[in-house]
Amino acid sequence: MKLSKYTLSALVAGGLAAGAFAAEEAKAAPKAAPAAEVKAPKTLTAEDIFSSLPPVIAKMDGKDITRDEFSKWVIAQFPDGKLPAIPAEMKEMLQASLTAQAKSYVENLLLQQEAAKAGYKPSAELVKKLIAEQEKQLTEDQKKARDLQLQMQGKTLDALIDQQAKNPTFQQQAAILEYLKKTVLDKITVTEADAKAYYEKNIQLFKLPGDDENSVRASHILVKFPDNATDQQKAEAKKKAEGLLADIRKDPSQFNAIAAKNSDCPSSMNEGSLGSFGRGQMVKPFEDAAFALKPNQISD
Repeated sequence: MKLSKYTLSALVAGGLAAGAFAAEEAKAAPKAAPAAEVKAPKTLTAEDIFSSLPPVIAKMDGKDITRDEFSKWVIAQFPDGKLPAIPAEMKEMLQASLTAQAKSYVENLLLQQEAAKAGYKPSAELVKKLIAEQEKQLTEDQKKARDLQLQMQGKTLDALIDQQAKNPTFQQQAAILEYLKKTVLDKITVTEADAKAYYEKNIQLFKLPGDDENSVRASHILVKFPDNATDQQKAEAKKKAEGLLADIRKDPSQFNAIAAKNSDCPSSMNEGSLGSFGRGQMVKPFEDAAFALKPNQISD
């Protein structure tokens, strides 16, 4: 694990996604004691998170848009359509993001309606077209990171594309994007001077708040083995981890590159970075190690 210097970064895909990411990282971190000695942390239910919203969050064409519809839409965005284990300590942060996310949900419904009126229908073909366009914009490093993630999941790129193409949510978003592209985006021309003028006039929009004083930024490298791993598999994983650590000790500047290539955690796509986190968001041994480090120091 490496403690980072202070940097700025945005939450990815809103507060709920960030909360889920933190929860997944907490699950991935090593455990220091047998389960019988560790009290399982309380996790949030959908009711815990969404109860702060009123039963009806908006009206569209005289029809009620309900909290239950919104919560199901949010949860459907997660893998397997299930709410992951999110620490109870993140409740206030997540609820604070709900108003903005509810607004995005309603705007999405309006865009669905307009796209349908203009004849842009959801389809698997539209999803595949969108993916193909995005593929052209990826760098070689991004493609390698993507392929590594797929390998870890036991999937191929073609299988992933087929899976996404069949997903109704992906199809709907593809129809909206095609509608916006044809009716709005293709008609917009922005010069470098326009962009610079907007930035200078609205510079406050590009500033992010600093990290909380009780938080840290750290990166890690995770070496995984199956839940039912044999002693030999565990020994091999330990040997690999010790080898990576030895390489990093020889040249600490290679930490990020080694993490990107070797870590079995999704954070490998960010060179091992876990971003900013506070106390109570990671398992205790991991938290203790992170908060004990000094900037740029690497733990065992």
